[in-house]
Amino acid sequence: MTDEKKTVLFMDDELGSSDVVGYAIEALREAGYEVDAADRMSVVLNAFYERYYHIFVTDIDMSLSEDHQEGDGTQVSRYLKSMDAETRVVNFSARGGPANWLAAANCHFFGYVNKKADGAVECLVRMVDEACATPPEVVPQRPVPAPKAVLVAVEEPSRMTLEQLSDLAGGVLPDWEVVSADRIAGAAALLRERPDDFGVTIVVCDCFQTRKYVRQALSTLCRTSYRPQAVFACEGQEANQAAILMLVNARPFRVLDTLDGEFPEMLRQSIEEAAKHYGRRELLPPDEEGMSRLRLELSEETEADLGLRWEDEDESDSLPALDEGEE
Repeated sequence: MTDEKKTVLFMDDELGSSDVVGYAIEALREAGYEVDAADRMSVVLNAFYERYYHIFVTDIDMSLSEDHQEGDGTQVSRYLKSMDAETRVVNFSARGGPANWLAAANCHFFGYVNKKADGAVECLVRMVDEACATPPEVVPQRPVPAPKAVLVAVEEPSRMTLEQLSDLAGGVLPDWEVVSADRIAGAAALLRERPDDFGVTIVVCDCFQTRKYVRQALSTLCRTSYRPQAVFACEGQEANQAAILMLVNARPFRVLDTLDGEFPEMLRQSIEEAAKHYGRRELLPPDEEGMSRLRLELSEETEADLGLRWEDEDESDSLPALDEGEE
């Protein structure tokens, strides 16, 4: 860390009542971070415009706090990320389910930590350290054209065969060469041998193992340079939490649920999007609430183009003060 004290906004509805939350806040402060704590989602959304935070740590289930803000921590996190692509969000939750875990990957949060897991607080501090140490991305003005090759692999057991996955990828990208690999380790080895050849990698498995060689393969396939973009698919079940969070924290382009009834179409769309975003990050579109909070004055024509409908807002610009987390 530099001499500048990094700022963290920690959102949880159990401030002062959860030992884990108190320990996490204290551990972050002992690690040198300046930590503000909030037990309401609305406070976090307003705080985004009050001061700059290097990291947002967000709980998922915020039902213990009365708040006019609807939704949960996933929606708040997505909002923060959509308003500034450089925002680093780490989910720290015990009650999130498969939909929340997949959203963390697909909305490009920095990571997700299960607060009930062994060593959860230490893992959170390491992830916050990594997020602060990761420099802002320099987006090229003219992204390098994607290579015309897609790398596919199926890790057994899987609901798809390698032939089925190859056919699907070839159908979505008919002008691309489809290269098949033997399992995830084989895909990683091919990418190391041909680092500039592939624009997209796709790996399907019912449940990925959490062994070291799999984690190493994931780090190879999920490159921070977005070259290639990686798409993974597995069964979105509670029993697969450790494996799914391992995927999420590798920060791929997409993680899909093979049990979803729309999975084939979702996979097709993800392959198309991955190819389109080769070499650059995906930006989340700002939502209506985010635009209105910015107090932007747009022309009627621009509003119509954006599909925005504005309502009268409270004239007051005052923002609620942050609650100091209790240890």
